[in-house]
Amino acid sequence: MREDGMHENPMGYTCEKRAKYIQEGDACKAAFLECCRYIKGIRDENQRESELFLARSDFEDEFFGEDYIISRSDFPESWLWLTEDLNKPPNSQGISSKTLPLYLKDSITTWEVLAVSIAPTKGICVAEPYEITVMKDFFIDLRVPYSVVKNEQVEIRAVLYNYADKDIYVSFGTVKRVRV
Repeated sequence: MREDGMHENPMGYTCEKRAKYIQEGDACKAAFLECCRYIKGIRDENQRESELFLARSDFEDEFFGEDYIISRSDFPESWLWLTEDLNKPPNSQGISSKTLPLYLKDSITTWEVLAVSIAPTKGICVAEPYEITVMKDFFIDLRVPYSVVKNEQVEIRAVLYNYADKDIYVSFGTVKRVRV
């Protein structure tokens, strides 16, 4: 409980209101208030500095605007159900194939493709599954809790993955919503 004054209260209580709940004595209350006010002052100063920095610079112009943000949202478990005719004759190994120009869905995963064919001379054939790994050069994985309760303080970690061949500059921000 020694560090409680260093953390913001999820319910937005002031240092003074929070100090009213301390039952360990006046010395403990005084120590809490000193710590809480000190940290609040640092937070307020950092907030002012960051606002001044952004207001006086073209910092955000270096990054794309919100119109360029690609948000992945389509995550089906299965999705490619097509009937295709193989019009080319089989090769010397008796294999027919066809190339289909398709976009893979919004997942960073491995898709397993399975093909079934019916031929008048061969009957039903099931091909060995073919794996396709889908990746992005850069993506952000938000580690969020499985569930939360109203006014619960939670930690949300943003893990940034860069698989590109070079370093990149990233602007990442969160928006505080009131009454969500």
